[in-house]
Amino acid sequence: MGNCLKCFNTNNSNDNAVSTQRIQISEKISQDSRFETEELLQTTNLNNKTNHYDSNNFNKMPLVINGNSSSSLIDDKTTNQSVKESQLTDNAINKLFEEYKDKDEDAILSEGIERLCQDLQYSPDEFPILVLAFCLDAKQMCKFTKQEFIYGLRNLNASTINELRLRIIQIVEKLQSDDDLFKQLYRFTFHFGLDEGARILNLDMAMSLWKLVYYVHTPDNNLLERWLSFLSKENIRGIQRDTWLMFQNFAECFDINSYDSDEAWPSLFDDFVEYEIIRLKIFDQNIDKEVEQESNNNNNVL
Repeated sequence: MGNCLKCFNTNNSNDNAVSTQRIQISEKISQDSRFETEELLQTTNLNNKTNHYDSNNFNKMPLVINGNSSSSLIDDKTTNQSVKESQLTDNAINKLFEEYKDKDEDAILSEGIERLCQDLQYSPDEFPILVLAFCLDAKQMCKFTKQEFIYGLRNLNASTINELRLRIIQIVEKLQSDDDLFKQLYRFTFHFGLDEGARILNLDMAMSLWKLVYYVHTPDNNLLERWLSFLSKENIRGIQRDTWLMFQNFAECFDINSYDSDEAWPSLFDDFVEYEIIRLKIFDQNIDKEVEQESNNNNNVL
């Protein structure tokens, strides 16, 4: 399948690249683009929920044109001009879609997504591409339907690759400080990673997506690394939706000294805390042994 969205890296070889990418993204965001992002997100539904829409009403939806909804334009002359502008924008988006669509299916599939990512100057397994899928409200990996692509770019007010890249950069920046928007992305990520018809996220995919989505809002005290290490040692078939969703709350408030197993946490969290207690106890014992050994060595020298 190549380097499509399904092929997320599970190793740590990209850690340095991730750090470099964060610096590059931060440098590219000017103060003006931050203001533009605020205005953009206020006029789209990204600040409220992902783009769940009725495909039957796809052509009836009001367009977002330069920060205004076409349904709110009451002046006939302005409306006519806006309709023309929206038609030009839709034509440009359709043309862009045609550049990447599959020759046999009216959708952008893995090969087209790879080319799209290349033109956006990202690898398919990088965080900004997850953000792109989120903005398009993509229902599955390795596939952007025509409706998802056109509606998503229309909502982003982007009709060229350069505009789309700028919007992605702006939203990545927005995600670093907007907790509510990140929660929407986090919820989206679980469903995005599911195989068709599945209700449980494959463990390997879940671990890869946890690493990816926590590119921003990374939990403190290496909790994510400890959690993933625990999962890799357990005989777990997959991750249920409740476990995925509650891990975000768990990560925000976790304190091993005050954890209460009687609270309504998934049992997997109880197992993790028990695992951590044992691990830390062994760690402390090893430290004590090292200190004792060093002390004995010093005494022998004397």
